[in-house]
Amino acid sequence: MERVSLEAEIREKTGKGPSGRLRKTGYIPAILYGGKEKPQPLIVNTRDLERALSTEAGENVIISLKVGERDFRTVIVKDLQTDPVRGDLLHVDLYQISLKEKLKASVPIVVWGEAQGVKEGGILEHRLREVEVECLPTEIPESIPIDIGDLRIGDSLHVKDLRVFGDIKILANGEEPVVSIVPPMAEVVAPPTPEEVVAEPGVSGEKKEIPLEEAKPPAKEEKAPKAGEKKR
Repeated sequence: MERVSLEAEIREKTGKGPSGRLRKTGYIPAILYGGKEKPQPLIVNTRDLERALSTEAGENVIISLKVGERDFRTVIVKDLQTDPVRGDLLHVDLYQISLKEKLKASVPIVVWGEAQGVKEGGILEHRLREVEVECLPTEIPESIPIDIGDLRIGDSLHVKDLRVFGDIKILANGEEPVVSIVPPMAEVVAPPTPEEVVAEPGVSGEKKEIPLEEAKPPAKEEKAPKAGEKKR
């Protein structure tokens, strides 16, 4: 597992106002949890944190955190808050760890290959995109691959089919589906609309167009007057 360095400073002022002003200067508020001490408010440089999270390990990266001049901690990212519109980093929770103690982490699942069922017209459904594992911090995998090449239409792979190496325990239910190949959806034919041409069935079952004159009701016939009656 990759490790990176990050510097932090003690945060004296907390609250919405100071945090907003802090972000305008290129820093974001942070809190350090874990260990025997109380949660400690910190300040970290936004760009330095972005670089730390840009490795293949993502948010599971192990960080060597330097607080002040001589205080060094080994931490991981516990929670990361971002702006829902711009995606800017707003706040980060850091958690102090021991490299000798197991922890829980979410690991992405990566699909490999092209399923036979997709080549036959089926549709790939990726139902589970990450899974929680328990292991030592140095053994957290960057991702868990799953090969779908042999899947046909109607086949599925489940959590129990995932393969990990080392002393890593997958915590999800083994029967939970990860990927499935489902049949293509049948084409739905829309019913005819009232605006379509008036038609009647022909001899062969086909429909033919009825001229507008034939579609009108027949006119009433006038009867000839009887003897002695005047024509109206």
